[in-house]
Amino acid sequence: MGAIFSGNTPLLQVAEPKLIQQILVKDFHVFVDRNSISLSSKHPIVGKILPELQGEDWKRVRSITTPVFTSGKMRRMYPLVRQSVEEFMNALSEYLKDKHEINVKDMYGCLTMDVIANCAFADAFKVPNNAFVVNGRNVFKIPSRKEL
Repeated sequence: MGAIFSGNTPLLQVAEPKLIQQILVKDFHVFVDRNSISLSSKHPIVGKILPELQGEDWKRVRSITTPVFTSGKMRRMYPLVRQSVEEFMNALSEYLKDKHEINVKDMYGCLTMDVIANCAFADAFKVPNNAFVVNGRNVFKIPSRKEL
């Protein structure tokens, strides 16, 4: 564990796997209210994802999503994640070979969408103008804060 700060506010960072499991699995009901550092909570879609929710809304969504991430289901997802990462690495290699400039944010955005939707209905690296990919990008176009 180590102390980190968000401005003048101390935050606790946990890195011990057993303690993380205790917090995120067994005692998650205790941690329903967290400070939100995101500016996206007003976005009609992004504001409804788990990291943006607070209180009872967070607890309800967490209870719904938890069964999706059992160890058995995660093991079955591994080959799909690995395939997406391999395609991501191949795409990066092509950009580097051709010495093209790359937008890292867009590349990682494609990787994220590809992992999420690999087995359902999108292949973000091969069809970048796929409706799922385009709409996914639009959802995550959130104005960033100005850094001082």
